[in-house]
Amino acid sequence: MKEIKERIINAGLGEKGLPALARMGEDPGKEYIEQLLSDLHSLFQNLKSSSSLSKELSYALYCIGHYPYIEYSAWIDKGATFRGDLIDPQIFQLEMAVESIFCNEWLEYVN
Repeated sequence: MKEIKERIINAGLGEKGLPALARMGEDPGKEYIEQLLSDLHSLFQNLKSSSSLSKELSYALYCIGHYPYIEYSAWIDKGATFRGDLIDPQIFQLEMAVESIFCNEWLEYVN
Protein backbone atom coordinates (compact mmCIF):
# COMPACT_ATOMS: atom_id res chain seq x y z
CA MET A 1 0.00 0.00 0.00
CA LYS A 2 2.92 2.32 0.67
CA GLU A 3 3.92 2.13 -3.01
CA ILE A 4 0.39 2.98 -4.15
CA LYS A 5 0.21 5.96 -1.80
CA GLU A 6 3.56 7.20 -3.10
CA ARG A 7 2.37 6.88 -6.72
CA ILE A 8 -0.79 8.83 -5.88
CA ILE A 9 1.21 11.55 -4.11
CA ASN A 10 3.54 11.81 -7.10
CA ALA A 11 0.57 11.88 -9.48
CA GLY A 12 -0.97 14.74 -7.52
CA LEU A 13 2.05 16.75 -6.47
CA GLY A 14 5.02 15.69 -8.60
CA GLU A 15 6.66 17.62 -11.43
CA LYS A 16 5.29 15.04 -13.88
CA GLY A 17 2.03 14.58 -12.01
CA LEU A 18 -1.37 15.03 -13.60
CA PRO A 19 -2.02 18.62 -12.44
CA ALA A 20 1.40 19.71 -13.73
CA LEU A 21 0.87 17.98 -17.06
CA ALA A 22 -2.59 19.50 -17.38
CA ARG A 23 -1.18 22.95 -16.59
CA MET A 24 1.27 22.49 -19.49
CA GLY A 25 -1.45 21.16 -21.79
CA GLU A 26 0.13 17.71 -22.02
CA ASP A 27 -1.92 14.51 -22.20
CA PRO A 28 -0.42 11.93 -19.81
CA GLY A 29 -1.79 9.09 -21.92
CA LYS A 30 -4.61 6.63 -21.43
CA GLU A 31 -2.42 4.09 -19.59
CA TYR A 32 -1.29 6.69 -17.04
CA ILE A 33 -4.90 7.58 -16.20
CA GLU A 34 -5.94 3.92 -16.06
CA GLN A 35 -3.09 3.14 -13.63
CA LEU A 36 -4.03 6.14 -11.50
CA LEU A 37 -7.68 5.02 -11.43
CA SER A 38 -6.56 1.55 -10.35
CA ASP A 39 -4.38 3.04 -7.61
CA LEU A 40 -7.23 5.22 -6.39
CA HIS A 41 -9.56 2.22 -6.24
CA SER A 42 -6.95 0.22 -4.30
CA LEU A 43 -6.54 3.14 -1.89
CA PHE A 44 -10.31 3.33 -1.48
CA GLN A 45 -10.48 -0.39 -0.65
CA ASN A 46 -7.62 -0.10 1.81
CA LEU A 47 -9.04 2.95 3.58
CA LYS A 48 -12.54 1.58 4.19
CA SER A 49 -11.71 0.93 7.83
CA SER A 50 -9.59 4.05 8.31
CA SER A 51 -10.88 7.39 9.48
CA SER A 52 -7.91 9.56 8.55
CA LEU A 53 -5.52 10.48 5.74
CA SER A 54 -2.18 12.23 5.89
CA LYS A 55 -2.21 15.88 4.87
CA GLU A 56 0.14 15.15 1.97
CA LEU A 57 -2.05 12.36 0.59
CA SER A 58 -5.18 14.46 1.12
CA TYR A 59 -3.68 17.38 -0.77
CA ALA A 60 -2.51 15.10 -3.60
CA LEU A 61 -6.04 13.70 -3.89
CA TYR A 62 -7.48 17.20 -3.94
CA CYS A 63 -5.07 18.22 -6.73
CA ILE A 64 -5.93 15.12 -8.78
CA GLY A 65 -9.65 15.68 -8.37
CA HIS A 66 -9.69 19.45 -8.86
CA TYR A 67 -7.04 20.87 -11.17
CA PRO A 68 -6.91 18.65 -14.28
CA TYR A 69 -10.43 19.48 -15.49
CA ILE A 70 -9.88 23.20 -14.94
CA GLU A 71 -6.51 23.20 -16.69
CA TYR A 72 -7.55 21.06 -19.67
CA SER A 73 -10.72 23.11 -20.09
CA ALA A 74 -8.65 26.29 -20.21
CA TRP A 75 -6.47 24.75 -22.94
CA ILE A 76 -9.56 23.69 -24.88
CA ASP A 77 -10.95 27.23 -24.59
CA LYS A 78 -7.69 28.41 -26.20
CA GLY A 79 -8.18 26.02 -29.12
CA ALA A 80 -6.14 23.01 -27.97
CA THR A 81 -7.40 19.56 -28.84
CA PHE A 82 -6.96 16.36 -26.90
CA ARG A 83 -7.92 12.74 -27.48
CA GLY A 84 -11.66 12.28 -27.25
CA ASP A 85 -11.76 10.30 -24.00
CA LEU A 86 -9.38 12.43 -21.92
CA ILE A 87 -12.00 14.65 -20.30
CA ASP A 88 -15.03 12.43 -20.74
CA PRO A 89 -14.78 9.87 -19.25
CA GLN A 90 -11.21 9.72 -17.87
CA ILE A 91 -10.89 13.02 -15.97
CA PHE A 92 -14.48 12.68 -14.78
CA GLN A 93 -13.71 9.14 -13.54
CA LEU A 94 -10.72 10.47 -11.60
CA GLU A 95 -12.90 13.13 -9.98
CA MET A 96 -15.42 10.48 -8.95
CA ALA A 97 -12.69 8.19 -7.60
CA VAL A 98 -11.29 10.98 -5.43
CA GLU A 99 -14.76 11.89 -4.19
CA SER A 100 -15.35 8.20 -3.43
CA ILE A 101 -12.31 8.12 -1.16
CA PHE A 102 -13.55 11.14 0.78
CA CYS A 103 -17.17 10.00 1.10
CA ASN A 104 -16.28 6.32 1.76
CA GLU A 105 -18.62 5.05 -0.95
CA TRP A 106 -17.45 4.00 -4.40
CA LEU A 107 -19.18 6.19 -6.98
CA GLU A 108 -19.42 5.13 -10.62
CA TYR A 109 -19.24 7.68 -13.40
CA VAL A 110 -22.11 7.33 -15.85
CA ASN A 111 -21.85 9.35 -19.02
